[in-house]
Amino acid sequence: MNRAYSGLASTIRNLLIAGSSALLLAGCLGGSSGGGGGDDDTITRTTFDGNENQATVSSNDDAAEVAYASTEGTYQAINSETTDVPTAAIIESAEVEDALTADLLRIIEENDQLSMTPTAATLVAEGSCGGEILYEGDDESGTTENGTLNFSYTYDNYCVSTNGGQIVTDGTGDYSATYVNSELTEYSMTWNLTYTVDDGQTVTSTLLGTTTCKGLNTATPTCSYSEDFEGPDGETYRVENVSINEDSNGNYDVSARVYDGDLGYVDFDASGIDRQNCANGNFTGGTITITDSSGAVVVEVSFPNCTECVVTFGGNAERYNQPDRT
Repeated sequence: MNRAYSGLASTIRNLLIAGSSALLLAGCLGGSSGGGGGDDDTITRTTFDGNENQATVSSNDDAAEVAYASTEGTYQAINSETTDVPTAAIIESAEVEDALTADLLRIIEENDQLSMTPTAATLVAEGSCGGEILYEGDDESGTTENGTLNFSYTYDNYCVSTNGGQIVTDGTGDYSATYVNSELTEYSMTWNLTYTVDDGQTVTSTLLGTTTCKGLNTATPTCSYSEDFEGPDGETYRVENVSINEDSNGNYDVSARVYDGDLGYVDFDASGIDRQNCANGNFTGGTITITDSSGAVVVEVSFPNCTECVVTFGGNAERYNQPDRT
């Protein structure tokens, strides 16, 4: 068997769940998977193309805007934590998530039988209800013993069956992994996928992101993540540099950088965030502190109940509604 093909097959076998789960799992920010009456509910996440400079907060309106962005960045990060795939969003339907997991396991089990085209480093995985994922490696790339292994993947109407319907995924991505003495030392992954979930109503969304991890064979690996997502307000945001920790009480500490399309980016630290006690998925308890271009904490956000938040800027506290996520 060709060395590149062998390395590609081994890599896909070992990383398919970690990589493809990030790409296939759908998002549901702000209750976007909801909807009524059987009408189609279409959500499209577009690439963030707003202000990429550091924000300066100079008014109560600015404070409210970065507070909203930071709250959504926190919400996105906490959703991701349950998948163990940084900044990937999750499907709220357990049935859909189970169907995706089962299909990925099926692909792994059938990996040795995946068809190989005349290009020596090409693998094709067929969906359970149609379509395929095409993995194409570089003949000159390394193996899982030493060197850098590169491959791209294309989802072409890749279909996964659920009890209530199906999920169809289209799009592309790239993966690069470096091995030293059979140890994975670093990798990077990008994805730009559109998926459609049809289980009585149709939800369509586009997921875009990048992940890079280094020092994976050391005691202190470092990873950076970036993902563009749509908030409940219909605006597109970007979150990156995410760090998240869940304490013994099920509350979360999150630090990250979030980009607001108008003002630019701020860095925030969220502590003690409790989202276990709100039926609408919002926060109750915990605080978010926000740092702007001054290098100082300029805004603080607190969550006194499941429907409101308090934004403090320059000694002035204003009360706002949290987004409706039901």
